[in-house]
Amino acid sequence: MAAPSLAGTPLESLTEFELFSEKIGRSFSIRVVTPPGYEGSACEHPLLVVTDGAMMFATAAESVAIQVMNGECEPVVVVGVSSAGSQAEHNVHSVGDYSTRFPFDPDDPAEAEVAS
Repeated sequence: MAAPSLAGTPLESLTEFELFSEKIGRSFSIRVVTPPGYEGSACEHPLLVVTDGAMMFATAAESVAIQVMNGECEPVVVVGVSSAGSQAEHNVHSVGDYSTRFPFDPDDPAEAEVAS
């Protein structure tokens, strides 16, 4: 089954890629949505970074699009960042991402318990 078309939606300009961090030895999934007319434009736009990109990116992008349509804010570039891989891997890694303990070790039984 083909993926649904994003044409005419706030996610129409969606770009996705992975970024590997040598410092922590892990990949991150990056999603970027730009406002209409952004490509090739010299205009600067505010940036919204969604740190739980796996769960909240689409909601944030659509919320921004609605606010722009209603004249409540100017066009914004929205970037979502999440752990690359499966949802289960994201769930484990996100505990470390949002924890004050760094580095988070998902193989440590004490820390893995926090993730479950």
